[in-house]
Amino acid sequence: MGLIIAVLLHLLASVASAEACPVEHHIFLIHGIGGSARTFGALDAVLEKKNSCYRVRFFEYQTGDPMLTTYDFARSFEARVRELKLVGDIGPEDKISLIMHSQGGIIGHLWMSRIREDDPATFSQLDAFITLATPHWGADLASFGRSVVLALPNRWEDEVSPFGRRELNEMSFGSATIRALASAVPSASSSPGPRLLAVAGLLPPAPEAPKEDDAAVPVYSARPDVIHARVSLDLEAPGGRISERVFTKTTRTPFVLVRASHVRLLTPGIAHIPKSCLKGCGHPSLPSIVNHLEGRTPASSTAELKHYRVTVFVNNFSRKNLRSEDIGITLPFNFPIPAAQRLRRFRGMAHLQEGRAFTFSGSLEGDRKDMVPVRVRIGDLPERTVEVPIEGGYSTLLELDLR
Repeated sequence: MGLIIAVLLHLLASVASAEACPVEHHIFLIHGIGGSARTFGALDAVLEKKNSCYRVRFFEYQTGDPMLTTYDFARSFEARVRELKLVGDIGPEDKISLIMHSQGGIIGHLWMSRIREDDPATFSQLDAFITLATPHWGADLASFGRSVVLALPNRWEDEVSPFGRRELNEMSFGSATIRALASAVPSASSSPGPRLLAVAGLLPPAPEAPKEDDAAVPVYSARPDVIHARVSLDLEAPGGRISERVFTKTTRTPFVLVRASHVRLLTPGIAHIPKSCLKGCGHPSLPSIVNHLEGRTPASSTAELKHYRVTVFVNNFSRKNLRSEDIGITLPFNFPIPAAQRLRRFRGMAHLQEGRAFTFSGSLEGDRKDMVPVRVRIGDLPERTVEVPIEGGYSTLLELDLR
């Protein structure tokens, strides 16, 4: 008798829940490199308390495996969502949203690019797509970490490093994954599609550390919008000058700056929501997250930023019987770039086999916009000069396709 009553009560509760939430909102939390569900603190409990129709789920993956990449993790996430839909945990009318920290945002973008073509039904269910300090265009810390990990003996890597060498390489400036994101990220904001929001951490400025970042990811990389151009260079044609008019700048993604660090330190972690927020708190990221989920997208930040980065990709050079050493870039001698970058000859920081990458960064004084003539050397051919626009708080990507 007791069992029958329990079953009836469960059925009544299910009916009441269905009436209260005719459409459930499934929110996936995706952590970054070296992270786990603990990255988000009590965010799951805080969101479910705010809205009884929210179903918050963690997606944990094998970060730290030296053989796996963000593409592998995106496929794993795709399988997870597909399984939940097959068993009926996610209904065909339900909403799906993603909140992603750091590398998690790259995984989300790669997954979204896959389902846009392969699974339009799931793509149509996407609602909010929130990145928290995602290094869309690279991070210094990843480049440094990759150098450290590659210096470890192979037998130590699995035991000592919580970061996979391929993951670190992908988030280094000039990587092939970043080059792929140059197409994937702008297309994510096309309509129809999910409602995007990017949140970046900005630590209080200090004389000894004036960079605009959250101690790990620069603001110009956390911003998905980008200044981008893809130019085809005919090697049989004479050298010349390519105008900055070939570049386009996207301005589609709401972008919010908060006073937070990449992980929880002396300042609030950008993704780590403490349990105290169950009763109300002043965490800097939480209002933007909640408002965006509820359809109230916050206005983009108007902070005046000075730091920028330029990355130049040279594609198809191996098909032209050119060696990577045959390709280089130079900047005007009086252009304000740190000496270390000149000594490095602006070489890309990622271990690429697919192409050649160069990168440089700096800070603009006075005006927030400028243009730098970048001279491109290709073997013994006449130099080409590309007028590259730069802007504080933005990344500029230039792809050169040799033909």
